[in-house]
Amino acid sequence: MVPTNIIKNVLITGASGSLGRLIREIYWDKNLTLISRSKLVLKKNEVWLEAQDLVNSQWWSEFRFDGEYDLIIHFAEPVKKSLSIDYVNKIVESHTEFITNASKSGALIIYPLSAYSYDSKISKSQLGYFQIKTKVSEKNKSNKNVIFPIIHPLVDYGSGLNKLISIEKKIPLVNIFCSFNAQLPILKKEDLELFFININQVDLNQKDVYSDIRSISKIFYSKERFNFKFLSIIFKIICLTFSYSSQIKMLVKGRKII
Repeated sequence: MVPTNIIKNVLITGASGSLGRLIREIYWDKNLTLISRSKLVLKKNEVWLEAQDLVNSQWWSEFRFDGEYDLIIHFAEPVKKSLSIDYVNKIVESHTEFITNASKSGALIIYPLSAYSYDSKISKSQLGYFQIKTKVSEKNKSNKNVIFPIIHPLVDYGSGLNKLISIEKKIPLVNIFCSFNAQLPILKKEDLELFFININQVDLNQKDVYSDIRSISKIFYSKERFNFKFLSIIFKIICLTFSYSSQIKMLVKGRKII
């Protein structure tokens, strides 16, 4: 494994996404090659390469590494929407070829997996994304240069759980989730930053990246509002009615790390 203090050249795919933007901040003092389909505003230490669609396995399989990268972080994924099996398999092929060739360069490769693996039910729009992650990890599990961390929901960064918390904060007077006692592993931005800063010390058997496990009520709690449990219980019952939605089910049922 390459020690962080001698990492000089980093390649980030999916660099226009929220995690890609965060990694750019973390490795501000490294030489960064950024791959994305969206053009980026660059800093002095950054170079941008326009990516082709992930179904274009030829482009991804022919990408040249030439041993110039110490660390490769592969975030590129399709938008979370309903995907056909054929589309999923083409993207799995692109990922596998890209990761296989990247590993030959001697670089450490990070390909994050999804916390959806802890959900008993996920939506159609999430299913293709989850299938891609699962199939790619299975095909590359024997590759010692690749690690597959599950990065749990960030509570203070990004557009996932953090966005939901921001929306909920606009509800006046009442902590609407105060009766939601399900547990959820959550991640703070500072702990994710430490994971990447100390990447040379990461246990290759470490599967989950999270800060702690909190109840849903604690995640959404604000001391400036009241805990009106009766109203919250009614809201919880309504949520249970719509628990076919994977996101609502996560709030009601939580996640348990296995």
